[in-house]
Amino acid sequence: MSKESVLLQPLKVGKMILKNRIMFPPLTTGYEERDGSIGPRSFEFYKRLAKGGAAYVVIGDVAPVNTASPTPKLYDERQIPTFKKLADALHDYDCKLALQLFHPEYDVPGVGKMIMQARQAGMLAQKAKQEGNMELFAQKMEESQRVTKEAYAKLHHDMKFFVSECSHEQLNEIKEAIARSAKMAQLAGVDAIEVHGDRLLGSLCSTILNHRKDEYGGSLENRTRYALEVVQAIKEAAPDLTIESRWIVSWKRWFTGRRSLYFCTNVGKSRCGNDSGSPGKSYWKYGRYNTSYGFCTIQLDFTSGKKSKTAGIHSGCDCRSCGIC
Repeated sequence: MSKESVLLQPLKVGKMILKNRIMFPPLTTGYEERDGSIGPRSFEFYKRLAKGGAAYVVIGDVAPVNTASPTPKLYDERQIPTFKKLADALHDYDCKLALQLFHPEYDVPGVGKMIMQARQAGMLAQKAKQEGNMELFAQKMEESQRVTKEAYAKLHHDMKFFVSECSHEQLNEIKEAIARSAKMAQLAGVDAIEVHGDRLLGSLCSTILNHRKDEYGGSLENRTRYALEVVQAIKEAAPDLTIESRWIVSWKRWFTGRRSLYFCTNVGKSRCGNDSGSPGKSYWKYGRYNTSYGFCTIQLDFTSGKKSKTAGIHSGCDCRSCGIC
C-alpha cells in the first residue's frame, strides 16, 4: 500500500490525533478475567493489534456494573490498574484506546442477586452431601434449581419489558454507573468512550420496545432523552475523553434518517448526515446501504461539535456515514 493512501494519513478526532485510519472495532473476546478486568491474555491480544499498526482500538461491551455476563467490566476502582497497564502499552505504539460502555436491558442487581442465591444454595447442598446430611442436601438442591429457574424467567421477562418497566430510580442509578465507569477510564489513561447505541439505550429509543408513558416514552424527543442524558453525564464525569456513539438504525423507513439526525443534532449540537445538520435536507447522501442486512452504523464525535470523520465500513454492513465517502 502506498504511503500516500488516505488510510495511512493522520486524523484528528475530537481531542485525539490518530496516526492513521486503521481501527479495531468493538467486539467481545472473552479473554478478560472473571471480574471483567484486563488479564494477561486480553492484554497481549490488544497489544499485538497496536504493535501491528492499528491507531485506534475499541474494547467492546464494557459493563459499568458487575454482571454475570463474560464481558469486560469497569465498575470498581481496583480494576483501574489493569486498564491503565493496557492503555500505557498501547500508547507506546502511538495507539489510542477506547472503551465501549453499555448496560444490559435487564435488572442487573435483581438477576444477579438471584443467581448468587442459587449458587450459595448449591454450595451448601454439596457441603451437606459431604457431611452425609442428605435431607439438607435435597432441600438446598431444590432451592438452587428453583431459584435458577426464577432467575432465568426474570431475565427473559426483562429482555422484553425492562425498558418499559424500569423506574426512574433505576435509570438514574444506571446513568450514574456509566458516568462513574467513564471517570475511572479517564483515570486509567483511556482516550475515548464509545457509547453503545444498542442494548438499553437503543431499546429506549425504539418504538417497538419502548412503551413508556412518561418523559422517556412516546415521542422521538422523549425516547432519545435518556441517551442524551447519559452522554451528558459522561461528558461531565470525564471531560478529557473523546466521546463517540454507534447507533444501529433501520434503513427501510423514510423517517429513520430524521430520527438519527435528531439525535445527532441534539448531543452537544453535533452534526451528522448533511452539511448543515438541518432535518429538512437529505441524510442519505452520506450513506450506502446493503439491502441484504438492512441496517447501518452511525458513528459520531460528541466533543468537537462537528461530524465525525472516523466512521467507516462496519462489520456486516456496507455503510459509510457522516461524510466519509
